[in-house]
Amino acid sequence: MKGWTSSAVTGGAFSVLLSIAMQAEASTETTKAEPHLSKAYQQQCGWVDNPSSANLFFENEAVSLIIFRQGLAQDDASIDMIYANRDESQVLRQSSAHALCACIEYIAVDDTVTELKSFTQQPLKSCLSNPALRALAPIQPKG
Repeated sequence: MKGWTSSAVTGGAFSVLLSIAMQAEASTETTKAEPHLSKAYQQQCGWVDNPSSANLFFENEAVSLIIFRQGLAQDDASIDMIYANRDESQVLRQSSAHALCACIEYIAVDDTVTELKSFTQQPLKSCLSNPALRALAPIQPKG
């Protein structure tokens, strides 16, 4: 046990504190070894970029994520959630590419979303009125 000595605490109190500290340390090690046990969702708002069929990416000034990429073994639920819930009047288009402003709640490993809990499309003006997000727009708006 790191940093604990029996001279710092005497008697039965030492045993209790030692036991609590060891449980806390074991709990921390379990969480590090098995991150899927802790469902720590993150929330971000920014651009969902759909540059080609079955490819979805998310970007804002803080993160750049793969939501879905053709050829990767991923759950289709994420792509279905986005396609089923998007307002086509609030989508930027250029040829077959699409981009929209949205807030997502997710879990990611490295730069890949492993679980998309929620997707809420926002009006385009929400992203376009933010200078940092406007600069990151995957498709520049006309006008």
